[in-house]
Amino acid sequence: MYEANPFMHVTTLSEGVTNDNLEPLLKEKRINCIIEEIDDLPMKISVRQLAMKYKVPVVMITDNGDGVVLHVERYDLGYNKVFDKPLEYWDKLSTGKPTPQDMGMMIVNDIIGGPQNVAPRVFESVGRVLNHELVSWSQLGSAAIFGGVIATVAVKKITLGTSTEPYTAINIQPTV
Repeated sequence: MYEANPFMHVTTLSEGVTNDNLEPLLKEKRINCIIEEIDDLPMKISVRQLAMKYKVPVVMITDNGDGVVLHVERYDLGYNKVFDKPLEYWDKLSTGKPTPQDMGMMIVNDIIGGPQNVAPRVFESVGRVLNHELVSWSQLGSAAIFGGVIATVAVKKITLGTSTEPYTAINIQPTV
């Protein structure tokens, strides 16, 4: 972020993001861009609803094996969907009790772009998590660094005005 603007002010929320602490920051125009990397699916949706209301872009990065998945949602440009689906699609998260399997399917299909885009080792780890052999799937430091670089480039393009697509979703796997 400081590469795009070395004089910018960055606010962190050490207690985590909630509607109660995010909305005042957006309302006061203290946030120009949200970089989202939240594991809680209902909170992911809530962040986007607030970003849409206050017209703030959202850059989401998540690990996927050695690679990452990037979503850029330009609510500042009038984009009005969440992960390219209408808000009504996501209502079942707030109105019902989606099962972990429902949420897993939403993550795989709507955020990662389908099972064909999930790194095979991630699927192996999920099976082991469900069998209580692992606490979580492996999250590699190299993927986290890769994701940080990708998110920085996305924010830089938004800041410089060279990114004008209302919605972008890319699954990036490094090749060697």
